[in-house]
Amino acid sequence: MRNKISLLQFLVSLSIGLYAFLTILIFIIIYFQPTDFFFMTSWNFYISTVYLITVAVCDFSLFIFKSNKLDKINEIFRETLSPAFTALTYLVTFTFWVMIFPALLTSDEDPNFGMGLYWNLYLHLFVTIFQTIDIFFSYRKNKGIIIKYDFLIGAFIMLAYSILTLILIFGFNITIYPFFQNMTWYKFIGEALLFIVMIFVFYLIHVGLIKLKYKFKLFIIIDEAKITLNLSDKEANQETNQTNEITT
Repeated sequence: MRNKISLLQFLVSLSIGLYAFLTILIFIIIYFQPTDFFFMTSWNFYISTVYLITVAVCDFSLFIFKSNKLDKINEIFRETLSPAFTALTYLVTFTFWVMIFPALLTSDEDPNFGMGLYWNLYLHLFVTIFQTIDIFFSYRKNKGIIIKYDFLIGAFIMLAYSILTLILIFGFNITIYPFFQNMTWYKFIGEALLFIVMIFVFYLIHVGLIKLKYKFKLFIIIDEAKITLNLSDKEANQETNQTNEITT
């Protein structure tokens, strides 16, 4: 549980949150179409935006109103959901720039999807940078590299999207991405498993960033209960040693 945040943390969080809010508002007004949800990029965009706005609201409440009533929500988002959401946005960014964008450059399709360079960069890069900044400037707990349920959240999101693409490809003959062309059942299962594995790899990268954050002591939550327990054990050992010395 956080008791306070610094002015720097507040300004970073507020700036990113406001930027994300204004961006999604403008994007919905200008570009929104129901078919946007056919793309993993759109899923990541809306998930990331909700995340950035929510944690900004939590930080605003704590810094301005000195209230930690929203801190449970903050903990859910930054501790439980952040690993999956970060892994997802890294996956989208990597997939786009490594697998999709090069294919679009060699085709007759617009590599910016008709949205312009700025929006293309925002959807496929800026949201990823914002979530990475949030990792280093917000309070987090130290985590080891352990397979936990937070990884499964990312895997579940990818599974849900895989089901959607399955319906689009085999039900309506709609191919969203170049690597979905000439799709077969075996290829579909193989690619779905590949992306779930990639989610796990990017999840480990998120954990590595938390470890790096801990190494440089950047806004780490100290487990006071564990410290108290360790101190109690130390005091108990000291008393035992003193007793043994008196006995001897």
